Amino acid sequence: MGKYTLILMYVDSEETLDLVRRGLGDIGLYLTPTVVITWRERRDVDKRLSRAKAHLMDAMEKGFKGEFSYAVIELTEDQYRGVRQLVVIRLIKEVESMISRGEALLARIRSARDVNRVKGALDSFNRRYRWVVQLHEVFDVKHDLLRKLMDLTMEMMNEYERRVR
Repeated sequence: MGKYTLILMYVDSEETLDLVRRGLGDIGLYLTPTVVITWRERRDVDKRLSRAKAHLMDAMEKGFKGEFSYAVIELTEDQYRGVRQLVVIRLIKEVESMISRGEALLARIRSARDVNRVKGALDSFNRRYRWVVQLHEVFDVKHDLLRKLMDLTMEMMNEYERRVR
């Protein structure tokens, strides 16, 4: 098992959460909007939390009012086993969402008169796809839906390439 860290956050509004998330970047998997599990080194977690606080402070200097506090818990193996099912459920939900989005995008690719008009959406999908696959690898989660997403992504790319030619 790798070393995992849980970040528990309190924010007082959606706007505050947006600022904090911008500062955290792709730190890990959001189990809920304010609970993140990450595999990143503690030094990186601290740096990203500092960046999130800086984003919030910059906004506060311009008159924004918001509250942000957090706790960082480095999980033991037993603690991780306790939250692993939440990780699996969250990843399955993410893959289901990606499959739905991918099927709609495949339909757009197939029906587009100018397939280049969907290039931006395809690029965005591919970035998210790579992130989701990375999360599955990091948390060592395997399920049939991930295979379905991989097949769908391959089909989308093949269809796009075929239509571009």
